[in-house]
Amino acid sequence: MGFVDYDVVIVGGSLQARAAAARGARQGARVALAEPPGEVERELHAQLLVRHLAQIQSGETKQLDWAACGRYIQRTMEVAYPQWTRSALATQGVDVLEESGHLSPGPPLTLITGQRQLHSRGAILAPAVQSQLPPIPGLAERAYLNLEDLTALPQCPDRLVILGRRPLAIALAQALAHLGTLVTLISRGDRLLPEEDADISEFVESLVIAAGVDLRLGTSVVEVTGENPLILHLRDHPPLATDHLLVATLPRPHLAPLNLRTLGISTETPYLSVDDHLSTVHPRVFACGPALGGYWAEVRDHQDGAIALDNALYLPQRAIRWHHRRALLPTWPPLGRLGITTTQARAWYGPAATVLQVPLSGLVSSHLTDHTTGFCRWVVHREGPLLGAQVVAPEADQVLVILAMALQHRLGLQHLAQIPRLPYGSSEILHQLLEAWQQQRWQPGRWRRDWAENWFNWRRTRQN
Repeated sequence: MGFVDYDVVIVGGSLQARAAAARGARQGARVALAEPPGEVERELHAQLLVRHLAQIQSGETKQLDWAACGRYIQRTMEVAYPQWTRSALATQGVDVLEESGHLSPGPPLTLITGQRQLHSRGAILAPAVQSQLPPIPGLAERAYLNLEDLTALPQCPDRLVILGRRPLAIALAQALAHLGTLVTLISRGDRLLPEEDADISEFVESLVIAAGVDLRLGTSVVEVTGENPLILHLRDHPPLATDHLLVATLPRPHLAPLNLRTLGISTETPYLSVDDHLSTVHPRVFACGPALGGYWAEVRDHQDGAIALDNALYLPQRAIRWHHRRALLPTWPPLGRLGITTTQARAWYGPAATVLQVPLSGLVSSHLTDHTTGFCRWVVHREGPLLGAQVVAPEADQVLVILAMALQHRLGLQHLAQIPRLPYGSSEILHQLLEAWQQQRWQPGRWRRDWAENWFNWRRTRQN
């Protein structure tokens, strides 16, 4: 191998890329981060907008100052993520380049940009993503929006059509409808969340419809005409007029400029294919973040970035457990998911998989906060190990953090049952589920109940 400038070069454009760069610099590695200008800020802006609107939904008011909303998000970005700004990364020792490039196999492995050639021992692919424009006649010639462009509007839109079912856009549709915007969400699929259990997808659909969204599943746009307003011609439906059209199909990573074919990495599929060590077919090129696909990529879960970085810097020994990833759909209440679904568990484990569910209406904390819509469901093996969980509740993320730790350390429910009981919040949800699990284990006819009854009967006869 020839002269090497860096221990790792990160092809960025995502939050995961910046987090990995900061982690590498902290460990003393020589790190270079190449990212197109503005991509991370656009991603953060979209995430914070949806979360801010969800917080407004959770309160009593339906008032929104659209200009103040943009300023609030900008201040939040500056306060909440100061360690991940380009200037902060440069201060930590990361060589930050505001340009993209393409990879050359070398040796050594090289990222070639417009100004420099960066030689490295390894590379991490964590590029930006963007919704792909559907091949609809007339769409490319019209002024459409991406999710990241919404706050550039001078005011909150009166009418908005969302094309696609990107998770952030689902939450956005619900929030804007709650605030009075006439929102129509159109998707060719017959379910809003095809990766979830059918009843959970139906529940989220009902939340969106209850907020006032005109949800049209199983249909498509055949042509877009007009200027102001835009006219969408639908299959099997009358034409639809709108002030703004937001394209929110599932995002795809920007892979074409990277010249990955010269490294033997296929770009024919929408997302990058990796093994459990997050390695591509090239032994020194790893991937993380949205480039791997899955709607968990749009939440604050950066464990894949840490694993890809450690494997690129050291020996590739760390493996990711795909079922341990947390997914969060920022609707109100939010939907959180961890592990496998009920459908998957029953297909893989059969009768050994047990499903437990607690409605929020049965919790004291839910009535105190007036948030009784939702439930917590988890799937367990009859021997105790947790297989998966789906939570629709304001505390969804908190509950999943605890359950993710249990999964990571292979703790069974018998260990979670030893957590001290707290009166409110996520702990109440967990303890209610543990109570339901214990009741199921001790039902008449189960071996524990039979053994205990035999023991009590024997002891009573001894006392007599």
